[in-house]
Amino acid sequence: AWQTLSQNKIKVVTIAPELIRDDFIEQASQAGIVVSAGHTDATSKQIQNAQQKGLRSITHLYNQISPFHHREIGVVGEALQNNHLYCEIIVDGVHCSADAVNFSYRNKGADRLILITDAMRAKGLPSGTYDLGGQMVYVKNEARLADGTLAGSILKMSDAVKNMQTFTECSPSDLVKMSSYNACQLLNIENCGMIVDGYKADIVLLNKQFEVMYTIINGEVVYRAV
Repeated sequence: AWQTLSQNKIKVVTIAPELIRDDFIEQASQAGIVVSAGHTDATSKQIQNAQQKGLRSITHLYNQISPFHHREIGVVGEALQNNHLYCEIIVDGVHCSADAVNFSYRNKGADRLILITDAMRAKGLPSGTYDLGGQMVYVKNEARLADGTLAGSILKMSDAVKNMQTFTECSPSDLVKMSSYNACQLLNIENCGMIVDGYKADIVLLNKQFEVMYTIINGEVVYRAV
């Protein structure tokens, strides 16, 4: 009903598979919504069952999902071994250590990882106090609630790309997959994510330090650093 009211504007929904009714994933998928698992304490079997019903991705790998254990591999373990699932990952060095990022890259591969920022409104702004859904967030190099809990991030995508290369020594082509192409594939966005005839001319040009030099949208330069 919400998808109809929004005129099909709902693109992704994150759910805890162990808490929803059995037919939710199928109905959401039929409505053209990508279903992702996150903020969940599901078992690996529950993730497997959800994937068979249409679950397509894992929201911010490692964070707020059941961890790996040698007798129950949880969401983390299933996410890394299930080739049908994409995995989002926040590569800021805070939400996931460099070793955890590298581990996911070596095991999941560039074809199924998606770099995200999970950034809240303070991204690009000075240190200070900000609101996040009615909660006060204290920002100084990272974003945390008063009790120290992480509250999103202030990560920029260009820094996520730079960090990914630093942590994993991956190739430029892998960075392209993880920062743009894979997301287009997951969201079923056509004519986007590659530089080929007939595709949208949406391009970001970076220098060797991974700083954004040009942003091009629909073939028009909308930002230049110099």
